[in-house]
Amino acid sequence: ISEFVRQVDENEESLLRLKDEIQKQKEFYEFILNNLPADVAVFDKKHKYVYVNPRGIKNKLVRDFIIGKDDFEYAKFKNIPLDMAKQRRRIFDSIMRNKTFVNWSDHNVDKKGKREVIQRSMGPLFDDNGNVKYVIGYGTDITKRVLAEEENQMLSSVAKNTNNGVLVINMNRIITWANQ
Repeated sequence: ISEFVRQVDENEESLLRLKDEIQKQKEFYEFILNNLPADVAVFDKKHKYVYVNPRGIKNKLVRDFIIGKDDFEYAKFKNIPLDMAKQRRRIFDSIMRNKTFVNWSDHNVDKKGKREVIQRSMGPLFDDNGNVKYVIGYGTDITKRVLAEEENQMLSSVAKNTNNGVLVINMNRIITWANQ
C-alpha cells in the first residue's frame, strides 16, 4: 500500500509540474500576442472571433463581448453600418474557398476628422492534415507612410507641371532631375 501511495504522490507531483509548465507557456504566448505592435484576431471556420489582442480592440469589455461573435454582431453592438462586416465576410469566404492570404487597406476617418490607414492581411492556419483550423487576421497602421507618399506625389506633380524650370542638384552640383 505504501508503494502505491508513493507512486500516486509522484504522479500527482508530475501532473502539478506539467500543469505549471503549461500555464507558463500559455502566459508566454498570451504576453507575446497581447503586446505585438499590430492588431491580431483569430477566427474559427464559421468566422466567429476566437481571440482578439488589445491592439485590435482596446476596450476589454468590447474585446470580451466579441469572442464567439462575428463582425455583423459587432456592428450591431457598436451601432455602425454593416459595410465593413459585409466586406470582411466576402474576404473570409474567399479565404476559405482558395485557402490563401488576402491583403487590403482599411481607410477610416474618426469623429475628429483624423485619417487612419491600416494595412490588413487575413489568411488560413492549417492543422496537421492540411485542413483550415483557424483564420488569422492582422493589421498595421501605415497612415504616416501613406500621407508621406501622397505629399511626395503632390510635390512631384507641382514640380512637373509648373511653368517654371525646376532642377534638383546634388551635393556636387550635378543636376539629378529637371522638369520639362
